Amino acid sequence: MIKSFLFDTHILIWSIFDDERLSSEVRYILENEDNGIWYSIISILEIKIKNQVRPGDINLNGESVVHFCEEMGFRQLPLTLDHVLKLGSLKRVEDAPRHKDPFDRLLICQAIGENMFFVTHDKLLQYYQCGNILIV
Repeated sequence: MIKSFLFDTHILIWSIFDDERLSSEVRYILENEDNGIWYSIISILEIKIKNQVRPGDINLNGESVVHFCEEMGFRQLPLTLDHVLKLGSLKRVEDAPRHKDPFDRLLICQAIGENMFFVTHDKLLQYYQCGNILIV
């Protein structure tokens, strides 16, 4: 059975560089040819904005990430109106620690809308009330 995985921006970057921070779970996902690996246009936007705000923090630009993703066989997920509208129904546990990253919220909504697993290392995302987030 084919499973689809949408990578959070940092997981995407770690995958490109085969970073030691990649968990064994992510490596297993990457090695299984039956899995569909997706990257979001939101991640490219996030990288572009962060490069403008804090040049040098990320040693990649959006164009190079797209190139690497295409070489690795990752599929691009565009942002749709349906994804954006899902933000209105995205719920968090009431007493959860504060989470301020709008990119993460959009990525989660994309994963929900496309019936994908959202792969992240960000433990703050465990407080969203949806069953498709894999914290690795």
